[in-house]
Amino acid sequence: MQTPQKTPAEIVREMAGGFTLTQVVYTAVKLGIADHLKNGSMASHELAHAVDANPQSLHRFLRMMVVVNLLLQKEDGGFILSALGELLRTDHPDSLRNRILYIGEVNYPAAQGMSHAVQTGEPGFDHIFGMPFFEYFSRNPHTGALFNELMSQGVEDRVAGIVAAYDFSKARTIVDVGGGKGTLITAILKANPQATGILFDAPTVLAEAENYLADNGVADRCRTVAGDFFQDTVPAGADIYILSNILHDWEDARVQLILNNCSGVMPPDSRLLVIEQLMPEQVLDAPVTVASDVSMMLLLRGRERTEAEYGEILSLAGLQVTSLIPFAATRIYSGRKTNWAIIESKRL
Repeated sequence: MQTPQKTPAEIVREMAGGFTLTQVVYTAVKLGIADHLKNGSMASHELAHAVDANPQSLHRFLRMMVVVNLLLQKEDGGFILSALGELLRTDHPDSLRNRILYIGEVNYPAAQGMSHAVQTGEPGFDHIFGMPFFEYFSRNPHTGALFNELMSQGVEDRVAGIVAAYDFSKARTIVDVGGGKGTLITAILKANPQATGILFDAPTVLAEAENYLADNGVADRCRTVAGDFFQDTVPAGADIYILSNILHDWEDARVQLILNNCSGVMPPDSRLLVIEQLMPEQVLDAPVTVASDVSMMLLLRGRERTEAEYGEILSLAGLQVTSLIPFAATRIYSGRKTNWAIIESKRL
């Protein structure tokens, strides 16, 4: 039996009510419901005691979790996790718990500033939270840790495609500018034993990075250098410089500062690799990239740029595009159209 197609009105009503689903999954992980149900069925009053919730209200909430297929209700009235609900467990190998916490605590309230962002050109985040995006994380380190974890997952999703797509075999020294805890530079060094690396990032990031490099056996081939890529000198004389998923966070003037700091220390035969999503000419060629661009508008002052826009801004920093290499992201973006590419450039 075929499922009846939804009417246009039904589709738009579901769009308008999407906030409810966000809050259902957020509340579920905030209370730790999936963690308490991982060993089997519980009655709502037992679960209410375990998560310190009002028994009647929790029972009503659990029924809604059944409606959206996060839970199943047994004949005796108890509740158990569905296949979808398992993904809310902290210890699930594909857990979405921290991603949902981040969305509920950052993206969901920030989205209330969408109309402000569209009307004024200013970030909706600043309007709602009263401070810029990265300042908020410095003042709220727990939420900042969630953000850093999601960024690391994004890098992990891309590293295989980057390492497979670009030939690092002739590089002796590679500088990863703003490379976080070192996920990308580690993967490159493991695949290219002739190379050494330099990880350049803020001091607050490098403590975790040094542990990560050591845990992955590349600490003897990769040193860390603390600095601010807007104003501090980037390590000079390397064969390859990498800016991975950095430039889209910033407006053109700030991007220019980053690029100038890199180009100013590059030897004539070195290369700069800008790794970003490219805004498609036709929206539906890469819907995820378009959605990412709206996130940049909402949260920061950056944007996703076209190939031509990157070429122009690189030329203003004295750099010429020498190659554009598309690559595929994997786990997070599986089955969805994105437009990731490595933009290789050299000094003019």
